[in-house]
Amino acid sequence: MPPLVRDSAREPYGARAVLFGLLLDRDPGVREKQLATLAAYATKDVTALTVKLSPHLDMLEARMRLPLVDMSLPALRAMSPEQYRTFRQCFVELVKADNRLGLFEWVLHRVLLRHLQPQFEHTARTKVAYYGLQKLGRECSVLLSTLAHADNRLAEAPAALARGAAMLSGARVTLLDPAECGLEPLRGALDALARVAPKQRQSLVAACAATICADHEVTVAEGELLRGVCDMLDCPMPPILPGQPVAA
Repeated sequence: MPPLVRDSAREPYGARAVLFGLLLDRDPGVREKQLATLAAYATKDVTALTVKLSPHLDMLEARMRLPLVDMSLPALRAMSPEQYRTFRQCFVELVKADNRLGLFEWVLHRVLLRHLQPQFEHTARTKVAYYGLQKLGRECSVLLSTLAHADNRLAEAPAALARGAAMLSGARVTLLDPAECGLEPLRGALDALARVAPKQRQSLVAACAATICADHEVTVAEGELLRGVCDMLDCPMPPILPGQPVAA
């Protein structure tokens, strides 16, 4: 990781620029719009550092993005309430600039909500509504089908789903078509699954890990998606890294 990026991630001013830089689109037109948005909402020094960091972040391997986000979290927690409000507004505007929500943007939003929102905003504690998965077969199917399709290998999806479904007790899980497994259906499914008792949520994470490890390899998309799922379920991320081969 470039020293400038690593050092910036360790203090509040630089950590904001790192996160903004990770959101910059590769499309020149979209990026120009994002930088104009950043200049309108962020302070001049944060905007300038974002521009300075962007060439280094553009060359960063995709598998390094989430470790960099995690490295930035302690510094982001040191923001003042006013800095947090500005940071969140900038974040939302940068995501909206291309009129679509990408996987990494979705994951990053989930990570920030889990780790920053409770410190800076009043959030109601999620109440347990389910002590089993018997009534949540559809939601479990959306979750595991999304992960089974994450690497776009359709022929391997049934076996991947079956391996994950075997980890769940009581839920009837079926493989759904990829068209039924976008980020919006996944968000809806996870909203319901987040209200399951902690032991069952841990089983869900284990099932997700089994699904993406079925082919003995964890792609960047699979690893990032699992991180977003873990943060929505308020469970720790299993020791799985994007790009990591998995033993049989």
